Amino acid sequence: MEQIFKTIDLGDTVPFAKGGTGECYRLNEATILKLYYEGFPVERILREKEGARTALIAGVPTALSFDMVQVGKRQGVIYEFIQGRTLSEIVAQTPDRAEELGGMFAGIAAMLHNAEVKKHNLPSPTAPIRLEIPKIDYVPEETVQHIIQFMDILDKDCHYVHGDFHPNNIIMTKDGPMLIDMGGFSLGNPIFDLATLRFNLFESPEALKDGRSSFNGLTREETVKFWKGFEEEYFGGAIDPAYAELLNKVTLLKKIRFERLYGSDYAEDYCAAIRKEVSEVF
Repeated sequence: MEQIFKTIDLGDTVPFAKGGTGECYRLNEATILKLYYEGFPVERILREKEGARTALIAGVPTALSFDMVQVGKRQGVIYEFIQGRTLSEIVAQTPDRAEELGGMFAGIAAMLHNAEVKKHNLPSPTAPIRLEIPKIDYVPEETVQHIIQFMDILDKDCHYVHGDFHPNNIIMTKDGPMLIDMGGFSLGNPIFDLATLRFNLFESPEALKDGRSSFNGLTREETVKFWKGFEEEYFGGAIDPAYAELLNKVTLLKKIRFERLYGSDYAEDYCAAIRKEVSEVF
């Protein structure tokens, strides 16, 4: 069925936030517009809207979605405005609570991953990685096939996965935490959310820099405490060594995609280390 986009004019309204896929505009007291950059695939916009709707049906707290709109040559979706601060901001502002807040974040993860699955036509969390597989030119074809087989096994799981799970995507409101940025909402193995979190906290280029990460605003010390609280709450104690090994391997899948998409923007030694790890692990 053809999608209908309602044409609107933003006038001189300026965005209050910008991200990798688009900008956010405040429309009124109750709504915002997430306006994607020109050329952003319409099917991915529809996926994010559908992901938010599916999450709500499953009982996961997230913003209501409304009309799809057209602004010039760009498309967007109107969402409920959520008043609050990101979990990252709160951790950075109250570092003594980092471990406690990590435990709270684990509770949100458990709620999402244990929710009853009510929709089966969602994509897999491996889908974005599979798009980059043909671009892997630094290992033999046999290694590439091992990576594909590993993802095939992971895809046999059937749980909700946020897809971009890190403390920037939690808004703390007066009514409790709410998940945002549902563009990666998918159906598969929950370990992908944990791998995203590990990459964001410890293994991204920003996480490896000294001082505060320009992405999530956390220091190394705050990050370690946050993960400790998350780990103890999510796993009921220290992570099992076998699961930790599997988590490292899935995190490597995230790094494979990062290196293929953004490698040219970062130091060669960082990307070379990823390529070396792929050769050793797979």
